[in-house]
Amino acid sequence: MIDPNKSALIVKDYQKDPIKFFIDALDVKQELIWPKMVEIAESVRDNKKTAVKAGHSVSKSFTSSRIALWFLYNFYTSTVITTAPSHVQVEDILWREIRSAHAKARIPLGGKVTKTQIDLGEKWFAYGFATKPDTVTQQATRFQGFHNDHVLVIFDEAAGIDKLIWQSKDALLTAGHCRFLAIGNPTISKGDFADCFKDKSFNKITISVKDTPNYKLGREVIPGVSGREYEQDTREKYGIDSNYYKARVLGEIPDDDADNLIPVAWIEKAEMREPYNNYKFTKKFLTVDVADGGDDWTVIKAWDNKTEIDEQILRGMKVEECEPHVWRMLRKIGGNAIIVDGDGIGRVMIGLLKSAKDNDTEIIEFVGSSVDVRDSKLFQHRRSEGHWAMRQDFKDNIISISKSAEQREELSSIKLDDKESRGFIKIEPKKNIKERIGRSPNLSDAIMMMSAEFDKVPFIKKSEDKYRRNRVDDYSFNPNTC
Repeated sequence: MIDPNKSALIVKDYQKDPIKFFIDALDVKQELIWPKMVEIAESVRDNKKTAVKAGHSVSKSFTSSRIALWFLYNFYTSTVITTAPSHVQVEDILWREIRSAHAKARIPLGGKVTKTQIDLGEKWFAYGFATKPDTVTQQATRFQGFHNDHVLVIFDEAAGIDKLIWQSKDALLTAGHCRFLAIGNPTISKGDFADCFKDKSFNKITISVKDTPNYKLGREVIPGVSGREYEQDTREKYGIDSNYYKARVLGEIPDDDADNLIPVAWIEKAEMREPYNNYKFTKKFLTVDVADGGDDWTVIKAWDNKTEIDEQILRGMKVEECEPHVWRMLRKIGGNAIIVDGDGIGRVMIGLLKSAKDNDTEIIEFVGSSVDVRDSKLFQHRRSEGHWAMRQDFKDNIISISKSAEQREELSSIKLDDKESRGFIKIEPKKNIKERIGRSPNLSDAIMMMSAEFDKVPFIKKSEDKYRRNRVDDYSFNPNTC
């Protein structure tokens, strides 16, 4: 047993020096301490509110979990509340670190530990919960009731936490010894987390991958922390000027959401851009994204090289009803190729177009689910590869598109998906986009197919171009006679 007076002195010492508690009482080795960890811990000690924007895998959860235990065990009576956008982020990331640090502590810490709670006694506990949309109102109400002599609130992956929870946390920070730590990767350009870095009441910290010992020394000093390999891989894939690199490597707030495939600014430029005419050839063709009645749209886009020159949206029409419109548009522009979505109902359209036996027209299938990719080191499926080709066209300023609110919404809603990507560039499933915007992204898919299959479209010679344009006047709207 430790003498109570001596124990009180030890606690006071630890209250002043959280890093000393990490090393003496918890499981942190001296060699794993690095400047940014110290900066965060001391900021929580000294400031009511701390905001930390950080790159990918820079020991955010490791540090936050030890801060949670430092506060809980050195301030009596205390309440530590942690939240994150999902149960996985709460239970399997931050609280896994809390449980691990508690179990491996050099001195017995005590308390009843469950997946998301440590109970030490009346009004002395730590608790973690997720801010899921279906429970956020209930959690916000409960959140406001956690008053105590000492309170620490941690928002992990703070950019994704619901606005209602952000508002509720203020009720806990009104009196006594209260601390608030908002930490996460700044993947969202606007919102409560981004606003912290404009708020004078916050002490602000930024952690870049380039700040880590692993990056600075060029070797793995701290296991699991990002270093030069991650920085180089991200730079080569996304570019040093991308929002993804800005958020994931530099820990800076991006101009647009970091996981957006195409920044809004690029889309707006493409809407206003004059046709890009730096080609030594002419390609005139269509892209067709097919629906089969219902609420979805069949979208036909006409292209002169990478400039959109016409569009037709067919609502509530069966595939057989749409086919004549495809031929009519092709003859109108004097085109010689049609790119069609080859997944699902698109196969029916391909069959109809091929049965017309128009030998002057190339039917090109785009099969997004195909694993027959051109760069197997970067992509698993043609859908991701095709979307990346579209992004490159926007980035290189060589695409001109029509202007519409629906199309801009679709293009700006496409997101990169890091989950289970295994190092590949991956686009989120189409169902996610449909849930977000309330419809299938047919307009953006029609643009994507152009970028994906542009190199397969045959050239049109000048003499042939004139011949095809002359045919337009004689077109009888019967595809079998065209």
